[in-house]
Amino acid sequence: MESIKKYAPVLASVCGVFTLLMLFMPSVVMEVYGIQVSFSGFDTAFGCKMYVDGQTTEMFSFSFFNIMPWLLTAMGMVFCVMVTLEKAEKKCVYVATVLFLLAAIFFFLSVVCVSIPNASSPDEVKSMMDLGAGAVFSGIFSLLSAGLTLTPLVLEKMGK
Repeated sequence: MESIKKYAPVLASVCGVFTLLMLFMPSVVMEVYGIQVSFSGFDTAFGCKMYVDGQTTEMFSFSFFNIMPWLLTAMGMVFCVMVTLEKAEKKCVYVATVLFLLAAIFFFLSVVCVSIPNASSPDEVKSMMDLGAGAVFSGIFSLLSAGLTLTPLVLEKMGK
């Protein structure tokens, strides 16, 4: 059990790295003119343009709420590293857990949080969107990181 207590925050950080790598995977998927189009987490967070019907159309603009889960994950990883190096108190474990949980919530809300600049009814456009694999896996890895971060404290409370 000591090895689990020692390496759980390290595994949480590794899951955080996998979460950050999902930034380049499809986060939002939608059908445009009968073609299935996917947009990465980078596209939904920082904006992107698409060539449609002979003209360039801005599909997404900058969205702070789609950048936030990536930042929360990175901050959670920093707290996990501090816990692993024994430079932090137990409060840091709780902070890292909350950061990973908040990131997971935002990952699962990435369709709601996209910013669509030139649509007459953005809600109608959002209704045609689905979560992509990158957002789903990012949310799962964030939840896993939260659980792994909290594992040492749970084992300590159980007396193991």
